[in-house]
Amino acid sequence: MSPRLNRHTVFLGGAIETAIWAVVLVWLLDAWYPKYYADLFSIGVKCAGFLGVLFVLGAVLGALFYKPDEKAYANDLSVMFVVRLAVLAFGLHLTYSQRPLLVVFSVDRFVVVQAHQISLNQAPPAIVKMIVNAEEPPVIAARKLPNDDISAILSVMGGAPDIEYQPGQYEKLGFQQESFYERMCSKDILGSRNGPGNLERCGSLAVPLVYKDDNHATAIFDTNELRIARIDYKDPW
Repeated sequence: MSPRLNRHTVFLGGAIETAIWAVVLVWLLDAWYPKYYADLFSIGVKCAGFLGVLFVLGAVLGALFYKPDEKAYANDLSVMFVVRLAVLAFGLHLTYSQRPLLVVFSVDRFVVVQAHQISLNQAPPAIVKMIVNAEEPPVIAARKLPNDDISAILSVMGGAPDIEYQPGQYEKLGFQQESFYERMCSKDILGSRNGPGNLERCGSLAVPLVYKDDNHATAIFDTNELRIARIDYKDPW
């Protein structure tokens, strides 16, 4: 077998390995970033870049540093494999830890909370169960505090995280159903001006959505199913 053919075989093997990882990554990312969250967090671009790095570390470098000396080449392949494995582990950990975990309603907006931003050990069991059983990040609410309670404001000023990132203050959105439609049905930025009533009469609401690094979008919220139906990438304000 000629060196040229061996080099091509190494390149082909690396390309096939990258293709296999592409299938695995697409499957994982579809579970971690379902529906519109993949676009919201630019997962497609990041996945393509990540696979490009794996392709270079595998197929390209494997062919580039090919040596007829099998023993010496095996050592090089071992080093490249370890580096590739480290990059893969780091990429998967980073992507998993930054996945959207839930959406928290607070005051007049939704906030997408990522896994690395909170500890579920502090969340109520009912909320944890919702997250575990949900096919997509569930929509919950931050507990509404009395107007004369300034302790939360003082704690945030003292360095505590905003209430959206305090799992101990989470509760089901249904507990705030009345206040939710009183605030949001009359503020529907799509133009609807529904008066107070039940959630079914509100229909779909356009609610400001805050996500990674204080980016903003508009969430179209289905009040019948209590879920985000879609996301419009426009300034909600």
